[in-house]
Amino acid sequence: MAIFTNDWTETEPTDATNSTDIDNWFRRLATAIRERFAIDHNVFADEAIVTGVVEAEFGMHKQVSLLEKSADPDNSDGGITLYDKLGRLFYRKKTGDAIALDAVDILAKTADYTLILTDANKVITMDVATANTLTVPKNSAVAFPIGTKVVVYQLGAGATTITPVDADVTITMNGTGVIAARYGHATLLKTATNTWLMLDAAQLIDDAIAATVNTMMILEETKPAGTMCGTFTKDTWVQRAMDLEQFNNVVGGSIGSGNIILPAGTFLIEASAPARDVNQHKLKFRRTTNTATDVIIGMNAAAYNSDWSETRATLCGVIVNAEANTFQLLHRCLNTSRDTAGLGDGVNIDSTTEIYSVVKITKIG
Repeated sequence: MAIFTNDWTETEPTDATNSTDIDNWFRRLATAIRERFAIDHNVFADEAIVTGVVEAEFGMHKQVSLLEKSADPDNSDGGITLYDKLGRLFYRKKTGDAIALDAVDILAKTADYTLILTDANKVITMDVATANTLTVPKNSAVAFPIGTKVVVYQLGAGATTITPVDADVTITMNGTGVIAARYGHATLLKTATNTWLMLDAAQLIDDAIAATVNTMMILEETKPAGTMCGTFTKDTWVQRAMDLEQFNNVVGGSIGSGNIILPAGTFLIEASAPARDVNQHKLKFRRTTNTATDVIIGMNAAAYNSDWSETRATLCGVIVNAEANTFQLLHRCLNTSRDTAGLGDGVNIDSTTEIYSVVKITKIG
């Protein structure tokens, strides 16, 4: 009988001394095994020699199907067992718990930390009571593959700052590199040799809020304490003269002679103004330069003269300002007021300034 080698051959030799019945029986058994494996394990069904490879293709799996198990198998014999448990892929070593292959390793850090190669595609928790730093090294020191992702969570009270080791490393980010708050997180994605993208969802929200707060105007129409705002004459658009910038951080935004000047941009306009004893009344926001036009029409309101009531008309809308323009807040009613409180009644509380109309302008684009 021929001496066994690693070569898988099913060809019967012509040498009469090796062509005994028992040899041929083993060769036919090898054929049957190969064919059975080809069916059960979807291996290559032939033994053609691959160029540059000594061994035949037999034994090279095209795919493997695992039978689903409901519990972790015993692996006391050692090695690694790979199996499907309830639709998830697990592996288990001789010692230790079963581990899901789709699980993410979590690495706990309690002090400043510099990333190392084994941190790739893992979660790092920074549980530090004081301000701390996670440093991204340059490629020459730690060659993370492009596409590597690292998620960083701030578990401790100390703010976590993500920073490059030096000027050779670029971290493109929206924000300052500081995770916005405790339990917040940031994701680092390597996009080039020494370039990373950092996305901190919480920081994006905070930046958006800050951008909104820092580009706002709050304007008021005021009179001295105890002074009525004036007679409201029907069937004419009366300008509500905004004379006080209660807050203004819009670059290029201002007021003058009761008018509102806005720079180019997209703005959310919210306004309200009082009326007394005039029946129905309404506001509008009108551009007076570069082709005068009404840009926002307000909602209906009523202050009936039968009961000397006072109500506020309101408007809300978005305008797109292609260039700097001047605007006015205008007010109209259907019944002339009976006294000088038609545009608002003064209350004279603690001798404080009377505030009548208010306009809030937020730059949103």
